[in-house]
This record gives sequence, C-alpha cells and structure tokens, in this order.
Amino acid sequence: MRFPVFIRSESDHTGSDTPLLHSPAELDATIERLVAAGKNRDDKIVVEFCDTADTEGIYQRYGAHVVGSRIFGSNLFFDSHWVVKQPNEAATTPARAAAERRYVATNPHEAALGRICQLTRIDYGRIDYAVVNGKIQVFEINTNPTAPSGRTF
Repeated sequence: MRFPVFIRSESDHTGSDTPLLHSPAELDATIERLVAAGKNRDDKIVVEFCDTADTEGIYQRYGAHVVGSRIFGSNLFFDSHWVVKQPNEAATTPARAAAERRYVATNPHEAALGRICQLTRIDYGRIDYAVVNGKIQVFEINTNPTAPSGRTF
C-alpha cells in the first residue's frame, strides 16, 4: 500500500470519511477510532490518494455523465481542498471558468471515458475524474447521479 491514503464508504458518494493518512500506524489508529465510534467497518475501503493539484495548489475534478453509449462533459470544478465535490467560487477564476466552458463544449475525454464505461459495463451514471500526466484518473463512477443543473459563469 502506498501512502497517503484515506478511508471512504464504498456505498455512498459523500467523499472521504477521514483526512489523509500518511502511515500504516495512522491508518490503524484511524480504523480503531472509526470502529469505536460505531462506524460500520464492512463498507469501508482504503483508497490511495492521487495528488492532482496544479502548480497553484488548486485541485480540479471533471464530471461527465454517461447515458447509454454517449458521454457528456458536465462540469469542471476547482478547489484548494483535495476533496472537490462542488464548485468553489473562490477558486474559480475567469480563466478556470473559461476552461470549464471549453471542457463542456468540446468534451475532450469522451473516447477515453467511453472505453472506461465499456470495461466497467456501466451505461448510466456520472464519472468523476482528474487528468494526471495526460492520463485519466477516475475517482468514482456514481450509478445513481444527480442530473446536472445549468450554471452561469
């Protein structure tokens, strides 16, 4: 196992249940605290952290919706925190808002995401991901997603 890691539930989409854990001892202590707090251990998974921050320390999370064989670029969110679940207006500069508009308009990862959907046999959902060194890094595929809402920039 490579550190840092975090713990999350495999059955919900709320993100991490823990901060980043940097050692086996820290992971073991955190698991003990979760169990002592009455958390269900059976649906927890340990996930390796993949640092996707840019040179300014801003993380970006792409969202794409899958409907049948079609992939639609939905949004591109930015945040200074590593868990990016919604737009952070403070981190969304005009240049980043323009990048989101370009992403939605051009859907540049459609073919690669289509291959991922074929491999996972998913034909409906939302893929949350980043691009790391030119490669797609999938965070999760939510098969019961919320439909995208229109946003203005």
